[in-house]
Amino acid sequence: DAPDGEKARDMINSIRPEVAVIDISMPKLNGADLARALTETCPEVKILVLTVHEDRAYVRRLMDAGARGYVLKRSAADDLPRALRAVADGGLYLDPQVAEIALVRDGDAVSVERGTGEPLSQRET
Repeated sequence: DAPDGEKARDMINSIRPEVAVIDISMPKLNGADLARALTETCPEVKILVLTVHEDRAYVRRLMDAGARGYVLKRSAADDLPRALRAVADGGLYLDPQVAEIALVRDGDAVSVERGTGEPLSQRET
C-alpha cells in the first residue's frame, strides 16, 4: 500500500514486484504518469490497473502508458485473481465491462462475440 503515486513509484522501484497493482486517481502522481515512469525505470514489472473508472479514454490512456491489465473495483472479487495470473504470465487482461468500449476506435465499433459461458478447458486456460 502506498498513500500516493510518488510513494508507489518508490516502493515499486525498490521492491520490483512481478506485477504492480495501481490506481488511476492518486495524489502527487496519477496512474498514467506512474505507469509511464515504471515502464521506463523497471520494464520487467508488469502493471495492472485496479480502478473505478470505466471511461474508454482512461482504459486506452493506461494501456498506452504500459499497463498490461485493467480491472474495475466492482469486479475485483471475481476478476482480480484471474487478471493477476494473466498479467503475470505475460498476457493482457481487460475487465469484461470495459473490453468492448476499449476496442472502439474513432467511432467504429469492433464486433466482440459473447462467450458461451462454458468453462475453459485446461489447454485454453
